[in-house]
Amino acid sequence: MTDIPTVPLDSAGAVRDENAFDPQAILPFLQSRIPGLPDGPLALRQFPGGASNLTYQLTVGGREMILRRPPSGTKAKGAHDMGREFRVLARLNPHFACPKPLAYCEDTSLIGSDFYVMDKLTPHGDVTTYNNFYEFGTDKSDPAENAHTLKPRPWTLVIDGEVGK
Repeated sequence: MTDIPTVPLDSAGAVRDENAFDPQAILPFLQSRIPGLPDGPLALRQFPGGASNLTYQLTVGGREMILRRPPSGTKAKGAHDMGREFRVLARLNPHFACPKPLAYCEDTSLIGSDFYVMDKLTPHGDVTTYNNFYEFGTDKSDPAENAHTLKPRPWTLVIDGEVGK
């Protein structure tokens, strides 16, 4: 069997000072938009990784969700578009195993930016991921000529040492 390169899924930790906001400020918004949200205080943690957008774990009464928001500071036009990310997830969710988007907020007065909240997908067992998204079906060197042969590869999960798809 070929060794599969793996990357551990990171865990949420303390919120970095420069990315902090008052989680109680968004609780009324969440309660008004997410049916069946349990009562209880809102706990906030932050994921350390990510390419550019900030990712947090919200926990309300035992329910875990994910909040995504753009970084602070100047942004290129069209970059860090939380509304677009929310809409893409909404279209993908019925057809693919991806988080269900729950609420999008354009009101920047709550946390200093727009944001959206989605369900948290929780794997079972000790999970690492192997990520090799695409393969080309031809040996042509011109990417434009290869575009029609681009085939998505499935994610491979390594759960408790067992490889599965």
